[in-house]
Amino acid sequence: MFSIMEFLRSLIAIFLLQFGIILLAKFVVLRKKQNQTNKLPNLPHPRPFPFIGNLLQLRTRPLEKLNKWRKEFGPIYSIELGQRHFIVLNNHEVVNDLIVKCGSLYSSRYNFHNTNSILIKSNLIALTPYGDKWKRDRSIAYSALTSRPIKAYYKYIYNDSDILLKDLMMKNGGSIYPLQLIKKFVLSNMLNILFGGQSGQDVDFFNDVMEVMDDISEFSSPKSIIYDIMPALNFVYKPNTDKAERLHKRMEQIFSSKYDRFLRDYAQNNQDNKLPPSFLLQIQDAIAEKENNTIEYHEIWEMLIGLLNGAMETEVNTLMWTLACLAINPGVQEEAFQEIDELCKNKPTFDDEADLPYISAIINESLRYRPPTPFGFAHVSNKDDEYNGCFIPKNTPILLNLFAINHNERRFITPEKFRPSRFLQNYSTGSVKSIEAEMRNKRNSLKGLLKNNSPSLTNSSMPMHMSFGAGRRYCIGQHLAQKQLFLAIAYILWAFEIKPGVGDDGITPLNININDGNLSLTSFSPYPYKVRFVLRKDIGLLI
Repeated sequence: MFSIMEFLRSLIAIFLLQFGIILLAKFVVLRKKQNQTNKLPNLPHPRPFPFIGNLLQLRTRPLEKLNKWRKEFGPIYSIELGQRHFIVLNNHEVVNDLIVKCGSLYSSRYNFHNTNSILIKSNLIALTPYGDKWKRDRSIAYSALTSRPIKAYYKYIYNDSDILLKDLMMKNGGSIYPLQLIKKFVLSNMLNILFGGQSGQDVDFFNDVMEVMDDISEFSSPKSIIYDIMPALNFVYKPNTDKAERLHKRMEQIFSSKYDRFLRDYAQNNQDNKLPPSFLLQIQDAIAEKENNTIEYHEIWEMLIGLLNGAMETEVNTLMWTLACLAINPGVQEEAFQEIDELCKNKPTFDDEADLPYISAIINESLRYRPPTPFGFAHVSNKDDEYNGCFIPKNTPILLNLFAINHNERRFITPEKFRPSRFLQNYSTGSVKSIEAEMRNKRNSLKGLLKNNSPSLTNSSMPMHMSFGAGRRYCIGQHLAQKQLFLAIAYILWAFEIKPGVGDDGITPLNININDGNLSLTSFSPYPYKVRFVLRKDIGLLI
């Protein structure tokens, strides 16, 4: 006679067997349907396992594995993550052919409904499907973020860079993990730029927004993707969306109230030009100039969240990778010190940018070497298509493998090396220019140095990275990001030498791992490390 426990075990076993048979049947039917939809061959791909696809192969060092597959399967191949089929683009040429030249076909977004439910609900520009709404919103936001209007924000970048220097000066020589100071700099600066005045120094507002930004980042963590790429799990367990709903209400409370205060100030003071420069002021003026503008109230504050989220993911990660790479490359710092000391007795300014090409090259190389958002947000195909004789199904998510693109040996000599001088290179001959020659031709050499939104990505004389994306969905905040990154790094290298942290004995250097990091769908950050910021200047020059 069976015991109750034996009966339950048998019941569970039968249930799991039936569930497995159903899943297998669905899997076979789906495969058969996919194969019958076209007569073209599928893209090359690594062999997947049933149900989990290629997830096991990507469990350790996934970026290196994807780059290895590039060498094995070519510049475009497909992979399976769970039951989701993805296409991976791996060099400039294929990105140019599909994302740039066929922008109307490949410029929409794939919605990870569970992973980014909080962001998708907010209709952020980065996730909005390609269409009239996206074009309108992007045009409005971009009008306030081109190189000319962002000059109005320079004073905020100067002020927050000064605060960053003073924060680092207080840690002079001590071994610190600089993440919180970098996050403070980026978030304070973005709040000042978006809202104007001293918004970034409003402690309560700053803390509220920081908390929201940290919560948003959880929705792109690797574990959160599981229900999107393995939809069969939804038959067994439904993800809890309560946290996303609460976070969205919290976002609305914080940002809409701040926007309301701005609108009141705008109505009272705008005619007298008393409002400080801000992103909100620029777009509100742009909206006011257009009759019958259809943009909704909530879409404005949602736009602010998107810009903040983008900055926190890209700029914070870029600065953290840059500091780590500089700390273990003292020769790079020596080159930077030579350049900056010859020009700047006092702190650098934006007027010095053209005369500091090596500082810009360091930023460029950091973006290439460790792209802060290694896949960006997935594009999606709007209809069935053919590329090089292979079939691309409609609604297939497409990933720009920025790590592989930025480490392509055909474009970058020794791509595994952190070498800023490659961006001072005469790329047609492969010879590295001397600093003196580069200084003589600085203005021409810097023209378009970090601009990787060229209509053609295949004929550039520069060894361009693609870390700001490409095509119609390239990052609209790249001009602002370039300025923030330039001044922050120029200030730090003018004032400090960056050295690895030391152990408890005060002597033994601590290891800084730049070969791997924390990877999610939209973020790539270094593992925690400690560095020392050792003053190079008289303290009086910093105060």
